[in-house]
Amino acid sequence: MEKIVEKIKTQKILIILLSGIGIILIVTIGLAMWQYPETYEFFNEHISNLGGIVSEEGHANFNSSLIMIIGFSICAAIALSMSIIYFLSKKLTYKIPKGVLALALSVGAAGIAVPLDHTTLRQFHYIGAALFILGFGTYNFVCQARRYFRKHGAWFKPKKKFSFWFDFVFSWIVLAAVVMYLVVFLLMHFTTYTNMLSGPLAQKIVLFVDLFAIIIFDRKDM
Repeated sequence: MEKIVEKIKTQKILIILLSGIGIILIVTIGLAMWQYPETYEFFNEHISNLGGIVSEEGHANFNSSLIMIIGFSICAAIALSMSIIYFLSKKLTYKIPKGVLALALSVGAAGIAVPLDHTTLRQFHYIGAALFILGFGTYNFVCQARRYFRKHGAWFKPKKKFSFWFDFVFSWIVLAAVVMYLVVFLLMHFTTYTNMLSGPLAQKIVLFVDLFAIIIFDRKDM
């Protein structure tokens, strides 16, 4: 009984921490956009642009950059806490992959906290941005898969219930968003690919899907 109670408490802590990351992300990006010294083109610019020392048009960007540093540093600390909880837990489902993904999310957030145009650490920023998006998306897919199997059992057992079809379809949407971003990222960095589905748009799609996933999760999915 004590072990069950301990597991429930741990799951509640994890869902609070994950929700905290979602809230901090929204607040950080919103405040950074507000303080950005020029019009931020949401679907055509990477989130990283908000954290640059200098804006796209060459304006000083101290306020927005500071907001991004603080916000993503907090996200990194929270994700690291989640990773430690998973690695130390003895009862949580999929604890090792979730711990690894939470750690990737932490390292990724720390990378984004470094300004995009930093003279010596900009490569860490690029690696961090990719790790953050992929880690966040994959972590949410694992949680969504856990939610699906917990509620519905077999991988595909059609039912005339909205909850079944919602969880089934959304599981694939979360996975598709991650794969789409990975493909676009690889194409943009290793080929002459330039448009069709831009990196900034793919990035925003993954974030929207992930933030919505956090809303529907409960502590049992952790």
